[in-house]
Amino acid sequence: MLKLINQGMTQTAFLEALITACALQQHQDRVRAIHWSRHLLACVAGITGARGLIGCRAVTFHPHYWWYSSPEEEDALGSLREWPVEECVLLLDAYSPHDRGAVLRRAFGHGAHVWVLRLVERGEECTSDLRNLVALRAQLFARLPKPSLVLHAKECWSEAMYDAKPTKCVAEIWRLGQADTSRALVSPAVFQDALGKWDERREANEGV
Repeated sequence: MLKLINQGMTQTAFLEALITACALQQHQDRVRAIHWSRHLLACVAGITGARGLIGCRAVTFHPHYWWYSSPEEEDALGSLREWPVEECVLLLDAYSPHDRGAVLRRAFGHGAHVWVLRLVERGEECTSDLRNLVALRAQLFARLPKPSLVLHAKECWSEAMYDAKPTKCVAEIWRLGQADTSRALVSPAVFQDALGKWDERREANEGV
């Protein structure tokens, strides 16, 4: 999959970039590992029509999306610095607390809706994220109660361990942006009905 979106790279350049991407992800996993379920991400893409995934790195890119934007500038394996004007999903927890405000403001100015996934944890950082979302007039579309099966282990990308793990806190999905809501692809009621419950393991094609 990575080779397909990096067809212009030489084999040497591709392998060097892949090594860098793995090192970046391993560092992030040591700092704070939050890997959203590939099945949940596929479901959200199917409901919303989102084509972009913001906040994933090259080695965690998801096949249900058309493009991605990495939090790391060193991640050169097809990451887009400029977001195409299309519906996309933002993995807020992939960014450092210091950077999240700026990322949310950028998402607010995006030409299409941005769907924000976040874990609701105790602490000032999470409270600050909530204040920013409210100030930017984001709309809460779903709350997934603990222990919803919407996470993977940190080894998922390197060892293909994609069995779902339960969350230890509530997960939320918000819609953010100035795009015309009359042209929105899905209403809150339709979204929540299509999203369904995540108290049992689900496959990636459900909800798509």
